[in-house]
Amino acid sequence: MKRAKLLAPVAMVLLLSPATLLAQDAQPQPETPAEQPAEAPTEPADTPAETTPEATETPEKAEPAQPEPETTTAETDTAANEPEPTKTIPPPTTTIKRADSDVSVGWNEDLEDFQRRYRWKFEIDGYIRTQYTGIQNDPDVEIYGRNDGFFLANARIGFKGEMLKRVGFRLQFDGAVDQQIDRAQRPASEVDTRVRDAYLWWEPTRFTRVSFGQFKPKFDVEELATRDELLFVDRSVGSRGVSENEGPNVEGLSRDREPGIELGMRPYYFNGKDPDEKKGLGVAYALSLTNGAGSNLSRNDNDAFAYYGRAQVHWAEMVRVGGAAYMNSESDDPTGLDPISSDVFGWTADLTVKWAGFTLMGSIIGENKKFDELDVQADVNSTAYHASIGYREPFLGFEPTFRYAFYDPESLDSGNDVDLIEGARTHYTVGLNFTPRYPIRLMVNYTFTQEEEAVELDNDRFDLLFQVTW
Repeated sequence: MKRAKLLAPVAMVLLLSPATLLAQDAQPQPETPAEQPAEAPTEPADTPAETTPEATETPEKAEPAQPEPETTTAETDTAANEPEPTKTIPPPTTTIKRADSDVSVGWNEDLEDFQRRYRWKFEIDGYIRTQYTGIQNDPDVEIYGRNDGFFLANARIGFKGEMLKRVGFRLQFDGAVDQQIDRAQRPASEVDTRVRDAYLWWEPTRFTRVSFGQFKPKFDVEELATRDELLFVDRSVGSRGVSENEGPNVEGLSRDREPGIELGMRPYYFNGKDPDEKKGLGVAYALSLTNGAGSNLSRNDNDAFAYYGRAQVHWAEMVRVGGAAYMNSESDDPTGLDPISSDVFGWTADLTVKWAGFTLMGSIIGENKKFDELDVQADVNSTAYHASIGYREPFLGFEPTFRYAFYDPESLDSGNDVDLIEGARTHYTVGLNFTPRYPIRLMVNYTFTQEEEAVELDNDRFDLLFQVTW
């Protein structure tokens, strides 16, 4: 009995072995190319493989490989109802990818093309200028030259943008603007943050650019030059005038920023290739219509406008010759009771040459002011001119400079052939600039001053300035 129990498994194995062999033989075996006859006809692909009767009758006794799990009818219906996974269509942004689905995304492609063509380009720029000024103390007049020290000359930040080089804007602020408005004789005053440039521009053609807002009217070449282009700490005495701490205050002949509209053109070069490539002969112009009352005022000072016009001729980047003129009707109210009106006409001519490290700049400015409401029909004629030269050596970035400047602010002509020259000034300035390869600048100036007898002072000045731009 025990032997029968032990031999039972062996007998079961022996009985299943023939059936297993027959089932394996019944499975179709792939034929190798060597076993196929040369001219054997090819059977249709849909002909089922032949199986032996034994394999068909005894499938339950075979031990086939583990079958894949069967899918029920419910699971099949659920899988059929589930949608195929698709990529999400991105929202209409500037970076759009195609969706791998049957949904049409033509509208997204159009939006992408639109935003790529009409995309704004923005820039941030500015500079900080910290200055030390020391003025010689006059032994006879104690109100001038007694405020030597450091001060913040400029703290500017600007934003600009453009689209397709057709539309753009400019916005600039200065955090070191003197709040002094009436130019009273006082040694110091607080500074404030104010808008400098704030305008939009539109360039429908290469020969036409229209600007709206507050901007610099194209007049004085020194006022139009950037801080990196100027050779000295300050502009010439005829352009900037005389401040309260260095002598009797006199306004310069340059023009402040003003709100208005301007029609102009960027320099156009006739080089036969690209008009923006600074080669050969080039021209530029600007025509402005402004309030004529200065910057950051809520309204015009009268009902009249100021008219500006400027033209420039360039030869590559080496030579620039320019001229400008303006007319304005100004209102001055020193007492706050009765405004004094005057008709002003100004003109200027200038020359700038840059060659082999040398920079030469010269200009002359004239102004005529008529006070028709005064009893004495006096005309005030003002004249200023300057010439400067600098050479930047190519190794370390040092640049020695020299400037001669003359300003006669009050030449009176009363109509009786009487000329009274009051307060003519002559300044000789020597300087040394250091401009390394990164955007910083160190400037040292010393100015020898000479005045007419009526305003003669011992007020030579020393200026030291550190500037960083971005």
